[in-house]
Amino acid sequence: MALFNPEKQTEKTLLKKVEQMQKEPPVLSFKGIVFGAVGWQVCIPVVIGAFGGKYLDKHFPFNGISWTLNGLFLGFIFGLICAWFWIKNEEKKIYTETSQKTENEVHK
Repeated sequence: MALFNPEKQTEKTLLKKVEQMQKEPPVLSFKGIVFGAVGWQVCIPVVIGAFGGKYLDKHFPFNGISWTLNGLFLGFIFGLICAWFWIKNEEKKIYTETSQKTENEVHK
């Protein structure tokens, strides 16, 4: 009779990991998704601003002002503001979800 059974230990470890994964979503993948979404929210307005500025430089040239650089700058600022609002909204959703879960657990 063996005192140590590696198969049972492996099974217990796997069951614990599965239970933990069901309780909590993987944090690293969520952070990666947020990082990618914020990146796109900043990148797209910058590209649109650059193309809009290039169009203005071509059709409405003005000495001393580069519309392309202004479009890049305004697109970057707009993208940062959009990303900030999106992050605040997601943070609010997470806070309400966790507070509802804790209320449900308390009432059980």
